[in-house]
Amino acid sequence: FMAKYPAIRLQVACHTDNTGSAPANLTLSGRRAEAMVNYLVMNGVSRNRLVPKGYGGTRPIAPNYQESDRKNNRRVDFVIL
Repeated sequence: FMAKYPAIRLQVACHTDNTGSAPANLTLSGRRAEAMVNYLVMNGVSRNRLVPKGYGGTRPIAPNYQESDRKNNRRVDFVIL
């Protein structure tokens, strides 16, 4: 996708569930976003086309009551900028 559309920039948005403290989850999701950016850079995507962003548990897509739902909240989203 990135090779086919060289003008596209992406935000690499990482999310966590609500397990643990909010500050720890924010840090964790930020580190995951950086790791994803590093992976993409190692595979040929220019770093200046990627914006890492960690959201922690602030944007859940499912309730955090059951493990199956928490799994859905631990995710990476790619947002076209």
